[in-house]
Amino acid sequence: MGCNLAQLFRQLSELSDEAIQQLHPAHTAATVSALLPRLKHYTAGTCIVHHIFGGETCELVRKGYNDAYLTAHFEVPGEMFTLAMEAKARDMGVVGSTSNILDFIAGKVSAALQQPYGDRLRFVLGTEAGMITSIVRKVQGLLRSVGRDDLEVEIVFPVNPSAITTSQQQVSAGPAELPTGITVVPGPASGEGCSLEGGCASCPYMKMNTLTALMTVAQR
Repeated sequence: MGCNLAQLFRQLSELSDEAIQQLHPAHTAATVSALLPRLKHYTAGTCIVHHIFGGETCELVRKGYNDAYLTAHFEVPGEMFTLAMEAKARDMGVVGSTSNILDFIAGKVSAALQQPYGDRLRFVLGTEAGMITSIVRKVQGLLRSVGRDDLEVEIVFPVNPSAITTSQQQVSAGPAELPTGITVVPGPASGEGCSLEGGCASCPYMKMNTLTALMTVAQR
């Protein structure tokens, strides 16, 4: 995440003062540039979920979803972060927190609903899968508010091909057996659940953050 923030500030320092002050009125290109030598960050951090969005997976997104909106959390690896930053420069992407990503998607859907014709929007979601519920609720609420059914919104989770199991896949015991009617499931065929190669994009540590655990910490 630190490397991504450093990249973000370097790119901000190349913008005009007017563009920077739209983000923060107290800063200019000179003040952002002055920050860079003082920005220290840990370079060996990792996240077992966000690292599924790097390398080969990022290249698949670049080739297969160049017409889609790209969203990326601050913690994704540099490749996906750079891809989303490039999209952001074209107004086709956003880099930020989960709240920033949700606002971006809602904004693009709202803009599409202002048009008198139907459309199909695709968003590549470069963050933890727990966001999907809030995105679906937000989009469904926007569609219901205007009574439109001619706008389709697709959310794409980019994962490494080795992190899914298909009905055509072969395992040591023969063809992979999936539940009836399902042709693909998250997780590698050789194991269970998520993997470092990129499985269900669900963070087990975030799932430990319950209200009970929060109250326990607060009481201590």
